[in-house]
Amino acid sequence: MNALLDTDEIRDTPDVETPGAADLKAELRAHFDTATCSAEMLAHVAVPPREPIVGGWFRQGDLGFIYGARGFPPLKSKDA
Repeated sequence: MNALLDTDEIRDTPDVETPGAADLKAELRAHFDTATCSAEMLAHVAVPPREPIVGGWFRQGDLGFIYGARGFPPLKSKDA
């Protein structure tokens, strides 16, 4: 390995044909096509309302932080 580092010559990387690269590209494209939708399709998607967890201000999928005095461990619920 040291012999490679001591040389001043910069070599081009060899062109290597990857077998099945075209098949892999087609497979990935098919996955992307099924996972994405247009803006028109997105406008017609029925999204169910989020369930309230705490009152009406904290719903399912919201992100919340619990702040407390420095040095105290975070609150732990018995269900966690």
